[in-house]
Amino acid sequence: MRQPIVIAIVVTLGFASGAGVRGQTAQTEHDAHRLHADPTAYIAALEDPKRDAYQKPQEVIAALAVKPGEI
Repeated sequence: MRQPIVIAIVVTLGFASGAGVRGQTAQTEHDAHRLHADPTAYIAALEDPKRDAYQKPQEVIAALAVKPGEI
């Protein structure tokens, strides 16, 4: 009686462990948590003035209500 329950649990966990793999999407240029094979290109991307357009640092500071001297 106990063996079918154990088998059912193992099978269920096996299917559940692979469920997230199908939901993954391809990385885009805005993925922050990827490895950078070319450090020069990575630094150039960090220093690019166009970066402020999508990261909106001034809006973030305003939304957090950061006061001068807090950072």
